[in-house]
Amino acid sequence: MKLRLLSASLVAATALTAASSFTVTGWHARAQEKEKSKTPGARVAPEVMIAPPEWIMPMPAIAPIAIPGIDIELPNINIELPEMNFDMGGAWFDDEGDGRTEREELRQTYQLSPGARVELSNINGSVDIDTAEGNTAELRITSYSREANPRKLNVAQTPSSLAVGGEARRAGDGGGGLNFDHTSYRVALKLPRRVELTVNGASGNVRVGELDGAVRLTNVSGSVGVAQAAGSAEVSQVSGSVTLKMAKLGAGGVRVGGVSGKVSLGFMDDVNADLRTTGIKGKVYVELANVSVQGEMNRADFRARIGTGGVPIRLSDVTGSVRLSRGRTVAEMLGAMKTQERSAARTETARDLTLHVGNRQVRQALVEALNGEQSGTVKMTAARALAPYVAEPEVREAFMRSIETGSGNGIARMTAVRAISKQYAAEKSVRDALLRVLASEQNDMVRMNIVAAIGKYAEEANVQRALGESLKNDRSDIVRMRAASALAKRADNAEVYELLLHAARNDQKMLVRANALGGLRGRIRERPELRELFVGYLEHESAVLQYKALQGLVELGDPALKTRLVEKAKELINAQSRRRWNDRMLLDTVLLLRRLDAQEADRVLEQLGSERMKSY
Repeated sequence: MKLRLLSASLVAATALTAASSFTVTGWHARAQEKEKSKTPGARVAPEVMIAPPEWIMPMPAIAPIAIPGIDIELPNINIELPEMNFDMGGAWFDDEGDGRTEREELRQTYQLSPGARVELSNINGSVDIDTAEGNTAELRITSYSREANPRKLNVAQTPSSLAVGGEARRAGDGGGGLNFDHTSYRVALKLPRRVELTVNGASGNVRVGELDGAVRLTNVSGSVGVAQAAGSAEVSQVSGSVTLKMAKLGAGGVRVGGVSGKVSLGFMDDVNADLRTTGIKGKVYVELANVSVQGEMNRADFRARIGTGGVPIRLSDVTGSVRLSRGRTVAEMLGAMKTQERSAARTETARDLTLHVGNRQVRQALVEALNGEQSGTVKMTAARALAPYVAEPEVREAFMRSIETGSGNGIARMTAVRAISKQYAAEKSVRDALLRVLASEQNDMVRMNIVAAIGKYAEEANVQRALGESLKNDRSDIVRMRAASALAKRADNAEVYELLLHAARNDQKMLVRANALGGLRGRIRERPELRELFVGYLEHESAVLQYKALQGLVELGDPALKTRLVEKAKELINAQSRRRWNDRMLLDTVLLLRRLDAQEADRVLEQLGSERMKSY
């Protein structure tokens, strides 16, 4: 119980840290907008002040009006698009490196009636939604956790509704938001087109395909992209960019607010709406016909009538730029990919197409881009969007070609390695190909991901040799770290033991030595030289190395060291509690202290929990 209470208080600290990162994100986005405002050729007219508050100044049909921060443009003018950084591959954190295990938690189909309500709430991870005709919904939940029995999402379904959700933060946990623990998710849904969608709370990117219903998306710690919604849309409290395309505006209109990134709105039908913006930090681009400015205009607050007016379009508190334009159909975008010459234009089109990646024609176009595109950014965009579809032969073939030929930038090839290795690393032909690439690859991150992929097969002689070579000679710290972790499971092998011992003593990078120590821990009772090595690291300046040394010496079980180890454990706990930068290490150190002295661990735990709760 005490450990659970402590964990809850530590979770609150994590949430506070995450909240602080949003502030940094907003600052960075504002800095980007300030820099881009200096772009040569940008049209900025003197500030226009219109005294009568409701006097309407018609928009000229030919000459656009522009004031500082607000540009009213005609259609078809080449304007910078918001940058979209969707991570279509799901969870791309270091699963093996941080001890997380990937598990398929649920795969289920449901029948939903037209107009059904679908709600996702408090999802600690990404949400990826495709759509299709019919009434069948397909749900797949993948969890990533260090725990043997990870926390599960709740699923409730009726013919008219589908709800998927995690636990909301409890009162007293240190503020609102998601109740994070050591489990995160990737939620993949295929929905009927005729549904109403709500997402309330997601700690990753949210991508939504073509819906014939309304959407409401709020509290998203990532980017939001909606290929199509109809009727109305509400998007708020988003810590990334927002891209939204409306097939038809209904009475509810569009409301977007609290976005620490750029906003791009596309409209497939003629627009008759009343536009109002407040608190916009970047520029506003309106590339729609028949726009009439109303009242006083300034950088943050702006009102206009589009067409005959009517439904509301409300945009507020956006850190980046805002763009309203005519939306393109999938057919138009596919055609543009073949005819556009400028790489920037193709990048825009590729990013827009990724929202429609559930469409087979779109995937085929992205495969062609991965195979033949010259722009590294387009290749990267295509690779990330195609990663979940690696089981399709064309996608697998394109990924293998990218890996083996070294075509595309490092991120595209890194994405290909991760996608291929997750599904096909068990195939010897794939491992052999990865080993060949590892020997000549120049990109550090690509090599790191190859080492991670082949590391699960360290018992094979050729894999072991490659990992040993990486640990000894690779110039990249992160590659050597992963090699040490992979070789740890083979520490009973004499050659591997010597490699790990040398790395633990001599590697210039502290975390490489720490990983090597972790691999040697299992042999500390049988190898006398390890006792001296681990004892020496107890007083190292690095807390991580002290912790690894403590782990090994607790395994040794030498009574002569007990008092010293108890004091070291308490010292580490106190230091980590003050710094609050690694709560996982803190909790694990408490468990090590319990093995040494259960009563002392209870006293420390009670004191620590009391101090943490006082701070909230």
